[in-house]
Amino acid sequence: MRASHLAAGVNNKLQLAELERIFQTEQAQALLKAGVTLRDPARFDLRGRLKHGQDVVIDVNVVLEGDIEIGDNVEIGANCVIKNAKIGANSKIAPFSHFEDCEVGQNNQIGPYARLRPQARLSDDVHVGNLSKSKTPPSAKAPKPTTSPTSATPKSAAKPTSAQARLVPTTTA
Repeated sequence: MRASHLAAGVNNKLQLAELERIFQTEQAQALLKAGVTLRDPARFDLRGRLKHGQDVVIDVNVVLEGDIEIGDNVEIGANCVIKNAKIGANSKIAPFSHFEDCEVGQNNQIGPYARLRPQARLSDDVHVGNLSKSKTPPSAKAPKPTTSPTSATPKSAAKPTSAQARLVPTTTA
C-alpha cells in the first residue's frame, strides 16, 4: 500500500473525504488481521478506539464511536451506531440498534431497533425486544424461574419474557 497519503494536504471537502476513506480502510484492514469479521470492510466506520475479543462479527454500516469494548463471540447487526459502550461476551445486537454510554452484560439479545441511552446498564442474560428504549438505568437480572427437579419444562423453555428481564429486583426488610 502506498503511503503518499501521509503527507497529503487537505484543500477541500473532497480531499478530506478521500483521506478519511483511506484512514477507515486501514483501520478495517487492521481489525480483519486481528480476527474481527467485517461483513463489508468498505461499509464500516471506527471513530475512536476498539478493544475486542475473539470471534467478533460486525455487519455492514456499523459506526463505532469513542471507546468501545466488545467481548468474545459478539455479533453486531447491520446499521448499528454504538458510542462509548461495553458489550459482554456472547451478546447479539440486532440491526438498527443504537447504544450510547452504556454497558451490556454477557449473553444478551438486544433489538432490533433498540436504543440504550446514557447510563444504561444491562446485566447478564437479558433480552431487550424490538423498538425498546431504556430511559432509566436498568440494572435488572431476570428472576430465576423456580422449577422442581421433576418438572417437565426444560430450562430453555422457562426463560423470562423481555418485560420480566427489565424488572429491577427489590428487597423488603
